[in-house]
Amino acid sequence: MIVTRIVALCALVIGGLLVTASPAAAYTLVGRFQSHQSGLCLDSGFPAPGSVFGSVYTLPCQSGNNYQTWEVYGPKGKSRFGYELAQIKNRATGMCLNMDEYGGPRLYTHACSNGQPPDTDVLEGVGSNWQHVTLRQEFYEGRLICLDTHGSAARDAYARACNYGSYQVWRLLI
Repeated sequence: MIVTRIVALCALVIGGLLVTASPAAAYTLVGRFQSHQSGLCLDSGFPAPGSVFGSVYTLPCQSGNNYQTWEVYGPKGKSRFGYELAQIKNRATGMCLNMDEYGGPRLYTHACSNGQPPDTDVLEGVGSNWQHVTLRQEFYEGRLICLDTHGSAARDAYARACNYGSYQVWRLLI
């Protein structure tokens, strides 16, 4: 009886160590990012000749449009705020969504990095889940920029200071 309890206790302790030591499971989600406010989808194109930056904009959602299809790779760790980090890659161009503040907030796609912070293509997913998420980047200490849109005007996506309004909330249509 005592031996059984000791074996059970050892199994519980070892099992607990394995559970707490294991990293979060990696995942890949594939879908279109749709603005909660406008209903338009995030779209992207190849860089203009001589540029390494691809454009990012919104258009009416089109099922099967690979320029509107994004692959979300996560988790890439946690931000200092405790939110999950992810790398978001456009299926058609193979380039990753980036935000930075060189000369003002910018939104663009660029060749994907190794997907680890502090790369500008590793974004925070702030929200309850991927159906209600704000994509955010901490560019400098405490300076937060978010994926935003004005709404109904097509080709309207940009990075701006986070205000957590409805134009900065997106859903991943899987």
